[in-house]
Amino acid sequence: MTSGDPRVVMYAAFWVFVPQHEDDGGEGTDGRGQLIALGALAAGGLLLLAHLGVVSASDGPFDQIYTFKLQEAQKNLAITGHLYATSLWLMNDAAYRKLSPKQREAFDQAAKEALAYGDELSAKSEEALLGKLKEAGMQVTKPDYAPFMAKAKPAIDKLFAELWSVTTADEIANLR
Repeated sequence: MTSGDPRVVMYAAFWVFVPQHEDDGGEGTDGRGQLIALGALAAGGLLLLAHLGVVSASDGPFDQIYTFKLQEAQKNLAITGHLYATSLWLMNDAAYRKLSPKQREAFDQAAKEALAYGDELSAKSEEALLGKLKEAGMQVTKPDYAPFMAKAKPAIDKLFAELWSVTTADEIANLR
């Protein structure tokens, strides 16, 4: 199935920015506001909600923004790099172990080449889509997220210690 297949329904995160002011209490938000996660909805409905002013932003890759024409209602694009995923290669471990060493070597090499090609295609696609989004009038920024990460680090470290103890946030950040 592909995104053009009528059986495929894409969903998008549904967030709302709620402005808060110093006199509202604004606890934990420095008086700037907060993002509230409201759930998920079919991504096609996001454009209507953006046009109606119900939502002011979305979170997703360039192809989602372009495919669902979100650039028509959403004029700002912040490139944060908070999520990066292109190609994935999966195989059943039991089946992989049944391969001979020579077959595993050939398989691993083919996977490495295919993943590199997928990454190349993805980079080219992102570059082209970013150009189209800019042409459509989106204002593109690359915010400095270091201050945000510094504030979030204690909570992130706690999550890794308590829920995801198999690795650390630093180990994941250094994979690139």
